[in-house]
Amino acid sequence: YLEKALAIDKDNFGEMHVHVASDYISLSFAYEKKGDYHKALEYARKSLSIRESILGPDHSKTQSAKQAIEEIQSKLK
Repeated sequence: YLEKALAIDKDNFGEMHVHVASDYISLSFAYEKKGDYHKALEYARKSLSIRESILGPDHSKTQSAKQAIEEIQSKLK
């Protein structure tokens, strides 16, 4: 379901859009819950990259993506 939403949003808005960043972070949370921390980290980093580019480094959405990455990385140790 989430991967299909990502594909639709990428088709409609392009890769560099806040909706796509939200899809990536949702996928990250889903993979984290499944215990696939490497995949979760991959998607969280994609979300962060888009959010930093569009919203800037200090935006709350950007900060939440950074926090998600830190949490996932702590589970990989």
